[in-house]
Amino acid sequence: MKKLILVLACLDIVVLALLLMGYPQRWFQTEPLEESSSSNIMYYTPEAPSSQESSGTYAMASNVAVYTVRAYKGHIGIFLNESESPFEELDVDLDLLPEADQILLREGIRVTDRDRLNRLIEDYES
Repeated sequence: MKKLILVLACLDIVVLALLLMGYPQRWFQTEPLEESSSSNIMYYTPEAPSSQESSGTYAMASNVAVYTVRAYKGHIGIFLNESESPFEELDVDLDLLPEADQILLREGIRVTDRDRLNRLIEDYES
């Protein structure tokens, strides 16, 4: 009986410690911890365009850089804001990519965060 009481007391202490550290809030959180709820990144899916925002409508501040990763002369170009020529080109042959990626790159993938741009570049170069 003493062992049972001791085990229950230890369990109570562990549960109380977890509650004080906020673990239940993290368990039921719907957003990833590293992202804020004010993210203005547009995510692309292979869904029909009618289910996505129009790529031309951005309600962002004019001082925010928008990077567009899209097909350019058979490979991948990275464009800043509405530039016609890329500021960086990736030596990745579009024909070697999966069809879904080719479609996304023809439409253009827009990001406003340099870290996300770097991850996208790494994904296509690997």
